[in-house]
Amino acid sequence: MILTTLCFTSLFSCTKLNEEPVSILDPKQYFKTEADAEASVMGIYGLLANADFYGRRLTMVLQLLGDDIDIADIGTQSSRIQLNSFTHDASNQDLLAVWKTAYLGIGAANAAIDGIPAVTMNEAKKSALIAEARLLRALYYYHLVQLFGDIPYIGEFVSDPSKVIAISKTPAAKVYDNIIADCEYAIVNLPDTYANNNKARPSKGAAQTLLASVYMVLKKWDDAAKMAEAVINDANKYQYALVKDYNSLWDADLGFQTEHVWVVDFLGNYRRKCIQPRLYSADDRCAGRRYVGMERYCTIKWCI
Repeated sequence: MILTTLCFTSLFSCTKLNEEPVSILDPKQYFKTEADAEASVMGIYGLLANADFYGRRLTMVLQLLGDDIDIADIGTQSSRIQLNSFTHDASNQDLLAVWKTAYLGIGAANAAIDGIPAVTMNEAKKSALIAEARLLRALYYYHLVQLFGDIPYIGEFVSDPSKVIAISKTPAAKVYDNIIADCEYAIVNLPDTYANNNKARPSKGAAQTLLASVYMVLKKWDDAAKMAEAVINDANKYQYALVKDYNSLWDADLGFQTEHVWVVDFLGNYRRKCIQPRLYSADDRCAGRRYVGMERYCTIKWCI
């Protein structure tokens, strides 16, 4: 009996299954309804809040490469020590994780950007969703180009991975041009505010603020000032205002605050209903608190 079983097992285990995939997830196949369009944009945020991006690794990489934090435990993993001492290379696991997650987010954004136009829905809302996806794409590239310089720029959904295996780098200047174009589209098409003062989705003011930051990176001071002044002048329209107590700005339990420009909601509350999430600011004064519950809250905040 045992011998017979082994023979049959061997026989079937050697059978070759040459199955061809019927299809892959493609924007042309997925996008049918307004709910599909909204879901595609919401899916981009999951990668933004991923532990390999704002959840932990991106903020850690940026701070280790800057002056915000330092290595206290010399026994920590080597990739962190490399970043802190500027001895890292392309094999650094923290950088690789950020790179991979950013391009996953860009891929999700491209799927939404390419697929939403085919959906029958209110045109203004359609344009706003596309603008939201384009601003998210701009944010991913904003970090990549500053960290790595010349990088592959992928501006459309990739349905055939073989076509990008040998993709070449795009000059950083061109990447910045594309980022600016995405921001400008978002400024035109995003709403001024969302229901319940939801800061987890980008408004027109958030797009202007990101663009101001891009111009500052490029040392285009006049353009940066113009964008920043536009945000300041329209602060009431965007429901922006300085908080009364500066220390409260970093209190995660207070939820959305008037000084927040754009927030990453780690609890995913806004995807279901607009309630106050727990927040985290990447400011160095919050670094200690962050490691207690780093997966839960994060704030993108630009000071103007």
